[in-house]
Amino acid sequence: GIILFSYLPQFFDSGEFHFFQSGFSKKINTKNPIIRDLISTKHNDEILIELKLADSLLRLNDVESNLEAITIADILINEDSTQGDFYSLRGQAYYQKAELQNNSEPLIDKAMADLQHSTTLNNINRDYLAKAYMGISDIYLLMNNLSKADSAIKKALRANNRVAGVRNKLKTIIKLKLQ
Repeated sequence: GIILFSYLPQFFDSGEFHFFQSGFSKKINTKNPIIRDLISTKHNDEILIELKLADSLLRLNDVESNLEAITIADILINEDSTQGDFYSLRGQAYYQKAELQNNSEPLIDKAMADLQHSTTLNNINRDYLAKAYMGISDIYLLMNNLSKADSAIKKALRANNRVAGVRNKLKTIIKLKLQ
């Protein structure tokens, strides 16, 4: 006991706290392959305001608001092109623009490129990761690729099953699979 107590101060100074992490806790961290390697960015207040503004503009679902959301996403990407959240946002906006223009194929391609790129970056936040996979699922549904749409929506659920609309999209896919 005396030997252990004499090494404890050095142990805590070294920052090696993961030694105490239980096996159960380690299994939880590695259980979900979609989020286990994420290092979510803590954006500053200015960027959070821009992200919330762009999200609210997308909810309006009109041409002018969509253009403003794309502009915000482009500005954010220009400031930091390493952030998955920004590519997810722009991909969502491109997809919405494509829908507003009768499923414009060039815009769908841009949307898919940004959404897929965002899922490869480990600094994306769970909400934006889930929204990226939801968008990918929507595009696959549009292309009549039900198996890839199903796979993408399940990844969205694993990323964050509380994001608005994800459960309803899963129900839609299940309904199509059962027809």
